[in-house]
Amino acid sequence: MNKAPEKKKTQNNSNKENISSLGAHEKYCSGCAAKIHIEALACPKCGYTSNKSSSQQKNRIIAALLALFLGGIGIHKFYMGRTNEGVIYLGGMLGGLFFFWLIIPLFFIPIIAIAAFCDFVYLLCINDKKFDSMCK
Repeated sequence: MNKAPEKKKTQNNSNKENISSLGAHEKYCSGCAAKIHIEALACPKCGYTSNKSSSQQKNRIIAALLALFLGGIGIHKFYMGRTNEGVIYLGGMLGGLFFFWLIIPLFFIPIIAIAAFCDFVYLLCINDKKFDSMCK
């Protein structure tokens, strides 16, 4: 009878050791507190994606200001790592400027400008977590 309580004590002690000790290459997941590798981008248990390293993080306010002042040529999209969308902004603006004599491309310039202003307002309204998920 005395052996069963001893096993419980050892199991409780081993659980405490597992909870309190981290290896040199481990960290706790911010989503579920499970141990994960220090360089893991996502937790295998809950799927929580950790923040990018500080050198790769983009600033939402800088992106919003780029959208306001240089959004017509898509600089804010290039800053966020969305090069395909940046090329569309740039192509629409340059197409409107270079082929102005065709009249139809003149509609591209105000459309691109309105889209850039909408991006500016949107970037100011979203939170940083949503912004980080938009950046590549």
